[in-house]
Amino acid sequence: MIRELYISNFRGISDLKIDDFKKVNLLVGKNNSGKSTILEAIFLNIGAANPGLFRSINLFRQFEMLDSKILMSFFHNFNLDEDIKINTVIKKPKQYRNLKISPVYSEFGNGNGNVVKLTDNDSSENSFAYSSDIKGLENWLDLKESTKGNSDKIVSRMLIDNPGMRIELPPNYSEKLFGLFIPPRKYIQDTVNRLENIKFRKEEHVIIKILQEIEPELKSLDILANNVIAADIGRKNLIPINLMGDGINRLLAIILAIYDRKGGYILIDEIENGFHHEALSTLWKAVFEASEILNVQIFATTHSWENIIKFNQVSLESGYHDTMLYRIEHKNDHNKAISYEQDVLTQTIQSNWELR
Repeated sequence: MIRELYISNFRGISDLKIDDFKKVNLLVGKNNSGKSTILEAIFLNIGAANPGLFRSINLFRQFEMLDSKILMSFFHNFNLDEDIKINTVIKKPKQYRNLKISPVYSEFGNGNGNVVKLTDNDSSENSFAYSSDIKGLENWLDLKESTKGNSDKIVSRMLIDNPGMRIELPPNYSEKLFGLFIPPRKYIQDTVNRLENIKFRKEEHVIIKILQEIEPELKSLDILANNVIAADIGRKNLIPINLMGDGINRLLAIILAIYDRKGGYILIDEIENGFHHEALSTLWKAVFEASEILNVQIFATTHSWENIIKFNQVSLESGYHDTMLYRIEHKNDHNKAISYEQDVLTQTIQSNWELR
């Protein structure tokens, strides 16, 4: 489990440290406070050997293409003079993971010197005659198992290779951590693949039991042609699950992700998306139960006051105490995380103090 996180010069976060994460962590705060950025930072750190994740998190933000300007946006205030730093302390297995992300200015260097091609038409009339866009990003992961032990240096790169990109993976290294990022938008193919895995392991009954909290008549799930997931709810024909409401779609995506990553990490942006407020209790019951049974650490964001209330209520009613709520604040270009343990959160809700 991740216990500590430190972020520097990443997107909208100049400097932020969070201590004492729990098994299930809920991040709240105003728009642009950095909630989604924290999820992205964790995702990059636990998958530091895979530089293709830069493209993934930009797709979550609906950036289809990567170019030099998009790459610059990873750096706080487009400041390329400072590297991005994302450090975590992990317990079980004990790891100290210090990730440094640097701009790459050419295919042959790591940013220590620019390579500029000159032609006969180039002039030096201006004081800043030559500029070069960044060509990619480079991950430097310093990984060790104790503060005094030797560290492993793992280096990987992502380079723009128009019209696409290419990645350079570290040799002789295989990551032992597993994480999944669930964006607000649905990625149906991922859900189909995970359902296939669950059905292959004959564990579908667990998923059905959870979904029955929203659709009591649900008996089974099947995968039809063109990757259509359909449900048997006792009617003459199977019903495509897309016609059954966003809530059951979103719950299916979340629960399948958790069951597909036993012992791993799940990051859920805007977890309340698609749920009616009455179904939020079902959501948190399923999340708490699955997290405990499968030893999955969960980080989620929310904008919803009703969701905060349900998060606290279900944790109290179920006796699940391994939770924490963090309010992320952004003011005068500085970031801060204020933690609310269960008893403090309960008092805050009862006093109707604003948390979002």
